[in-house]
Amino acid sequence: MASPHTSPNKSLDLLLVHPSFTNVYQQAQEAMDYPALEPPYRAALTAEFVRNNGYSVEILESNVLGLSAEESAKRAHETKPGLIQIEVHGNHPSASSQLMDWVTTFNRTLKELDAGHKVLLTGTHPAALPQRTLLENSGDYVGRGDGFHTTLGLLQSGNVEKVPGLWYMRDGQAMQGAPMKLLEPGELNASFKRAAWDLLPIKDYRAHDWHCLEDLDQRQPYMSIYTGFGCFFNCDFCCINAPFNEGGLVKNKIRNRDPKLVVDEIEEVARMHGATPQRRLNLKIIDEMFVFDQRHYTAIAREIIGRGLGDSLNTWAYARVDTVKEGNLEILKRAGFNWLALGIESGSKHVRDGVDKGRFVESDMMKVVKAIQDHGIYIVGNYIFGLPDDNQETMQQTYDLAVELKCERPNFYSAMAYPGSGLHRMATEGKYPLPQGWDNSRPLLPEDTHKGGPGWIGYSQHGYNTLNLPTAHLLPEQVLAYRDSAMVKYFSDPAYLARVASQFGDHTARKFKEMNAITPKRKLLECAK
Repeated sequence: MASPHTSPNKSLDLLLVHPSFTNVYQQAQEAMDYPALEPPYRAALTAEFVRNNGYSVEILESNVLGLSAEESAKRAHETKPGLIQIEVHGNHPSASSQLMDWVTTFNRTLKELDAGHKVLLTGTHPAALPQRTLLENSGDYVGRGDGFHTTLGLLQSGNVEKVPGLWYMRDGQAMQGAPMKLLEPGELNASFKRAAWDLLPIKDYRAHDWHCLEDLDQRQPYMSIYTGFGCFFNCDFCCINAPFNEGGLVKNKIRNRDPKLVVDEIEEVARMHGATPQRRLNLKIIDEMFVFDQRHYTAIAREIIGRGLGDSLNTWAYARVDTVKEGNLEILKRAGFNWLALGIESGSKHVRDGVDKGRFVESDMMKVVKAIQDHGIYIVGNYIFGLPDDNQETMQQTYDLAVELKCERPNFYSAMAYPGSGLHRMATEGKYPLPQGWDNSRPLLPEDTHKGGPGWIGYSQHGYNTLNLPTAHLLPEQVLAYRDSAMVKYFSDPAYLARVASQFGDHTARKFKEMNAITPKRKLLECAK
């Protein structure tokens, strides 16, 4: 089946490009191989969907290869594809916008080599800001919704007006084509038996350091997988639903894959890696809220146990304090779920209420954390400093709660107005609460480059150019300085390190401190001195 985008000299219909996370982390972290190397699972799903419909496809893994945008553009040009697609999507909600500078440079370089190349952008950021993305010349097309039928539509037809979920340029204007299409569970299961793992360098991916605290030297092999798409909740700081809800016009929902097909895929990859109880497959469930639908996640766990896979997996998944059911923890543990990530966010109920995250109180947190740990499952506790109502006192409450909860691994974030989130809408509409005496000549958002903003790379939590939000009481630099010092303080705390050593050994405790108790270099803090 030939694509209308394929010229007589072009044998490849689609080239999927996985962007490099260059400059997203600190150099010291990169030098220690601190970041995980995540498989681009959505790109691999897209590849499988496209070739099942008769089109040829390859994946350029720029992140694993460490390619710059310019180097990637040259390689893409040399393959002569009919269509190039970039999934601007990391495997967590905050890993999209920070890639856009790389993406824009890639597109500019590519067009200098051959202006006839066509680039489709899918993923959280372009879906949240389709018009701006096109006007910034980051690509020729933007796909919203799941993106799968958008890609297929471009390959099948030259009529952009009829391609579902497509945005495109006409006469200098960003135009919207046919309504986006979301795959319902039946179609998901029919379309995706597996991802195109054979097109990826699967031996090169590595897990997060904390994921492997039981053996820090065994961060490979590593796999990530979606068992469902979307999230039911509407937390103001989160952008995960941006591709799916048309700016809030479509109700958020979760669309689950068949548990049997999910475990078929896990078993296939485990077999490809030769996973055993002595050399487990590190597995990440990417779903924004895996521990939500009891029928779904317990069915997956039982399928894993029934096939005798649990001991060969080291799995983590997202949960919420108010979705964890104590009666299901034993089956999760038996299925190889050794970690759950809890979005605790703030130690202040008032602050949580202000961002639609106030469904639970501190006593609930303590009870749930204890229940999880009593079942031998470790916890990543996610906390955010700098939510709109935060002040020094409430940030200290958040830190104190992190100390009290004793999660095996805390994640400390600064509040960001990720495109597609409620905080971004508030900021762009002039409704975001600003501290008294705020200097309006300062950039509020990283994309405020006309005011000296760093550009999209400013959305990186770890990077030098990080630009986080102010609060109603604090300047951005006050929040960022608190976050960075809290990270160093926590990972240098003798009581915490003693707990890590008692659970995982002295070597792990020393290594964990070395990799995490680092004061990052921040342009924002240097300028504030």
